[in-house]
Amino acid sequence: MFQRLGFADTGEDGRKRQRQLLGLARSYGLRLIGPNCLGIINTDPEVSMNASLSSHMPQRGRAGFFCQSGALDRNIEEVKVHLAERRDALISALATHLPSAEFVVPGGGYFLWADLGEGFDTVELAKKAKAAGAPFIAGPDFMLEGGGSSMRFSFASVPPELIDEGVSRIASVL
Repeated sequence: MFQRLGFADTGEDGRKRQRQLLGLARSYGLRLIGPNCLGIINTDPEVSMNASLSSHMPQRGRAGFFCQSGALDRNIEEVKVHLAERRDALISALATHLPSAEFVVPGGGYFLWADLGEGFDTVELAKKAKAAGAPFIAGPDFMLEGGGSSMRFSFASVPPELIDEGVSRIASVL
């Protein structure tokens, strides 16, 4: 399995390397998966094969999807930029509408944890925020004990231009 740029996707030299690699694999009776392949998964119960970089088997379904993309590295970089924009919009909105909230700026990922401090019940606040159209998940949903004043924001799927309004709605139901 080859997960890497540098073959046909890079031009004539890459196409030549790809043909050489394919010829070498075939000369030994091997099948080649890739280049630029994240692997292969077969969910048939009689096979149950996971030869991929996925840490778990997906549920068995009626359809399969295979994607080969030499642009994976570029896509990851683009997603990182968009996530950073959304994270930064959330940080700005928190500073404006919930200035007493304490949080650590995440260096990556999809979530930001904030703590409102003593006297706040984020379980009740989450119900009111959801009714106001600005859902978040209260801290106790993720903890064995405590977390009653904590909240987890997911910024991954929210466009930056909507984040300020959402945090404003949460602040309005405090």
